[in-house]
Amino acid sequence: MAKREESRGRRAAKQFTSESEGDEVTVQDAIEVWLHTKRPLTQREYRRRLQPFLAYLRAAHGRDAFRCRRKHLLEWLNQVLKPKGLKSEHGTYTAISSFFKHLHDQRLISSDPTRSIPCPKTPERSIPRRLSKAEVQRIL
Repeated sequence: MAKREESRGRRAAKQFTSESEGDEVTVQDAIEVWLHTKRPLTQREYRRRLQPFLAYLRAAHGRDAFRCRRKHLLEWLNQVLKPKGLKSEHGTYTAISSFFKHLHDQRLISSDPTRSIPCPKTPERSIPRRLSKAEVQRIL
């Protein structure tokens, strides 16, 4: 029981508070806090999907996540991510959107650049139609 409460205490201590506003919070710090409550596989997948965007933001615009604007995200989605396909686009957008929501909730950014960008829809899977009795007979 004590171990569980200790674990909860560490999680609470990792949240940014108004008292820590004077401390310099890095993007890496924010990522660690954001991922702290997620499962290990989700952590790995979200990191894999977030890092290319953050690298692009630095290389193309000389900015970090705290200074990202909607136009930077749209540019990256259209130029870099869209050619990879809808499934990749949807998963990556979900990870990036979750991260920016966290930054906004923690008051590390004043506005969430993903808020007004709709999530890319994955193509709907068609439900296989049932075979008629005649079609089943022909197969057999």
